[in-house]
Amino acid sequence: MIRHLGGLSNRLAMFSMLRPGSVKMDTPSLGELDARFFQTMQKIGEIRMDEDAHLEQSVTRASHDSQMASALLLGSGLAAACLLIALLHRNARITKSLREALHTADVNRKKYQRLFQLNPLPIWIVDDASTRLVAVNDMAAKAMGYRASDMLELRLADLRTDETALLGTSLARSRAQDGGTAIWEHRTKSGELRSMNVFQLQTAFDGRSATLCVMEDVTTQLAAQAELRHRAEYDALTGLSNRKHFDERITLELQEARRTGKTLAVIFLDLDNFKEVNDSLGHRVGDALLAHIARRIEHVVGESGTVARYGGDEFMFVSNGATPLLVPLLDSLLAAMTEPVQVSGHELFIEASIGISIYPVDGGDADTLVRNADAAMYLAKQNGRNQYQFYRPELSEAATSRLRVSTRLRQAFRNGALSVLYQPQFDMASGEMIGAEALLRWTDAELGSVSPAVFIPIAEETGLIRGIGAWVLREACHEAARWNLQRTRQIRVSVNVSPLQLEHGDLIGQVRQALRDSGLPPELLELEVTEGALMHSPELAARTLACLREMGVRIAIDDFGTGYSSLGYLKRFRVDRLKIDREFVREIGQDAETEAITLAVIAVAKALNFELIAEGVETSGHRDFLLQNGCTQAQGFLYSRAVSAGTIADIAANGAARAATPPA
Repeated sequence: MIRHLGGLSNRLAMFSMLRPGSVKMDTPSLGELDARFFQTMQKIGEIRMDEDAHLEQSVTRASHDSQMASALLLGSGLAAACLLIALLHRNARITKSLREALHTADVNRKKYQRLFQLNPLPIWIVDDASTRLVAVNDMAAKAMGYRASDMLELRLADLRTDETALLGTSLARSRAQDGGTAIWEHRTKSGELRSMNVFQLQTAFDGRSATLCVMEDVTTQLAAQAELRHRAEYDALTGLSNRKHFDERITLELQEARRTGKTLAVIFLDLDNFKEVNDSLGHRVGDALLAHIARRIEHVVGESGTVARYGGDEFMFVSNGATPLLVPLLDSLLAAMTEPVQVSGHELFIEASIGISIYPVDGGDADTLVRNADAAMYLAKQNGRNQYQFYRPELSEAATSRLRVSTRLRQAFRNGALSVLYQPQFDMASGEMIGAEALLRWTDAELGSVSPAVFIPIAEETGLIRGIGAWVLREACHEAARWNLQRTRQIRVSVNVSPLQLEHGDLIGQVRQALRDSGLPPELLELEVTEGALMHSPELAARTLACLREMGVRIAIDDFGTGYSSLGYLKRFRVDRLKIDREFVREIGQDAETEAITLAVIAVAKALNFELIAEGVETSGHRDFLLQNGCTQAQGFLYSRAVSAGTIADIAANGAARAATPPA
């Protein structure tokens, strides 16, 4: 329609141009054009209206779609926002976890540094397959003397001297026993050996099986333990085995002898007169002498026996018991003992008494063999010393008898079955009693009357003499106090003191207490001490006797001249009286040399202004010789045997010597 309207309009325009003024208001073509124009406009209006209606529908539909899209977009935005928030929250958690993981890793790293790298104990990790060190801490490098980097080039065998542990188990077994410990010896870079207590733990390193080793240097501890074991088994002075170690060795030797059927000799050696050397020259010289003698014995015995220091100056060893081998060994040992010894500027001569027991003849166990060898050694001493004696069965009988006496003596002392008698002492010129010596006596229900010569040495050996001696001291003080209650001329009581009382007992305290309890004046108590007791410990003896004399107690030396008499010791101890031993008195009138000794003792007493008394005066010949040569005091059977305390009081009351009384 529009094209038609356009064509009509073009033709009308062309016609008007060709024929100006030909077109008028009533021109039909113009009317048609106008009609067509209005038709076209109407049609356009209709179309427009249709399009507007359609557009309205489209807009409505688009608006609805837009609302839907907006709702969808809003929902999507909310979902995206929630998702974003969730993602942010998750990221925050992840970040926190990462931070915690980093912190944990940092803590673990520091722990690793402390527990491994900075650990005060040496630690390394060993690859199980190659045994190469794959990790080493600073302390391990320091302990082994390497740089850590250099140790990573080493294998375990380069450091451990052996696959078998000193204490523990083998390397292979220790790996199987996770968490086990063992001590291995390791060699440092400088070659020094170090003992390390190793704790091992199976682990993994870089994905491979490995062993973590935590170590502690126990070299010093093991050395200290070894020293303690050595001290427990060896004598510190001589370096020989001690008694404990020897007893263990002899047990092993006996087990071997039973298995092989061979004989063994148990040899007990005791030095003669060693105590005199020790006491006179001091313990340092004595110790040096013992060490020298130990080397000498070892040299003689050699590889044929185990030598031990069994006691103070006692040595023991085990050797082959076959006589052709044993006798030459014993002869060589005696010959070696007699050689002079140079010690600290002193030339010393020492001898030995040796006792031997043979397995299996003289015993089947260590205790019996040692006991029998000891008995044989005492027999050697009794027979003159510097010799050896083999065990004989009768020696055991004597030992059994000594044990029986010892047991009965203990029971008698505990039950109050001992008694004290008193032998009067007289002035031979006037016949007046001047004192009495307290003498211990024992009559047993089974053994009968036991001689003091038998039971007193046993009491000294067992130490029982200390208790018995203290009891005799108390008894004697009480009796002497009763004797002197109503006398104008008072009499003394003499009490013997054993070496054990002088050395190990509280003798001063015992004397002070006995005097206090009895009321006896100190000057009426005389303590008799043998030369041997003084020589045991001269320093202690000098101090003790000085204290007693300050208290007013008198001191006498018993059996003077039978021991190692020394004028220097007499002056040092400042005693009051000397006693001439009965052995010298018995020989008066029979042996000129013994008489000469008696005269010498009398001269010493006069020179040093000591009182003098002779014991064992039994004949008028004894009495006359002593009186003629200046000894006026005596005791013995010529005047009286030992009597009861009551009889002493009677004699004192009579004021004159009595004839001998029956034996007590």
